[in-house]
Amino acid sequence: MKVLLLGGSGLLGHNVLLQLLNEGHEVCALTRKPLRIPENEHWHSITGSILDLNDLSAAASGCDAIINCAGTTNMSLLHLKDYLPVNRDLCSMLVQVMEQQGISRLVHVSTANTIGYG
Repeated sequence: MKVLLLGGSGLLGHNVLLQLLNEGHEVCALTRKPLRIPENEHWHSITGSILDLNDLSAAASGCDAIINCAGTTNMSLLHLKDYLPVNRDLCSMLVQVMEQQGISRLVHVSTANTIGYG
């Protein structure tokens, strides 16, 4: 199975990447910057923004599933609006991409900051 992974540079996402590779899956990670794991024939990263619909669509091309481990978890942000792009809006964008690409599987990992801020 080919999986698009978001949040691969975080603690959870990094471990999900390693587990996917151990299980023999092909992985594409959309990241802000290259990850420190050497790429090979089973996985590669695409540099881009998880909040850009075009970047998401390009990264999801040919994928069978999406795993979203991305989240804004900074507890020092003072305004709810600072959490919304990644913690709320990204999920809607992923559904759009899934419909466009014919992807039927999504694993969405939530964050403690879905409850509130401050």
